[in-house]
Amino acid sequence: MRRIALTLVLGMAAMAAAGQTPAFEVASIKPFQFLPGVIVSRILSPSPIRVSGNGVNTRGNVSSLVLAAYNLKGFQISGSPPWANTEWYEITAKAEGDEIPTMDQARQMLQILRS
Repeated sequence: MRRIALTLVLGMAAMAAAGQTPAFEVASIKPFQFLPGVIVSRILSPSPIRVSGNGVNTRGNVSSLVLAAYNLKGFQISGSPPWANTEWYEITAKAEGDEIPTMDQARQMLQILRS
């Protein structure tokens, strides 16, 4: 499995300085396998991130996960390797504490995930 890094680029410095950096308590990143014969369209919009309670779930190819984590549109990224559109992953995570994360917090937590 290739190493995935949805690394932080923008926005977290201000939250870290305030001591409010959101984080996952636990996260699982697994390769996602489609059932044979299923036709898959590229997930770009709406965001594949789903928040349920303090859980965050998403799945998609590497490109769509990066787009979702940074709230970007497809035209804002160029030069990704071919495998970024063909390798799919499923992320299941639980935020720290009992509070329900906002979509912005969920995105920020996804940005700092590494496998």
